[in-house]
Amino acid sequence: MAGQHVYVRLTAEDGYCTQRSYSIASAPNGRGFELTVQRTPGGKVSPHLVDEFVPGTSWS
Repeated sequence: MAGQHVYVRLTAEDGYCTQRSYSIASAPNGRGFELTVQRTPGGKVSPHLVDEFVPGTSWS
């Protein structure tokens, strides 16, 4: 899976929804995979992922 990408969609409490594409940085291990996320100042998604999530966080 490394080199491929997934779309991450976030929905805010006020209903605002946006999605971004992120690169898969690891092979699947049966429990998930790792994403490469570079924080973009003023970004709508990357600051939330970088600032709020920690390694091992999962979501659906």
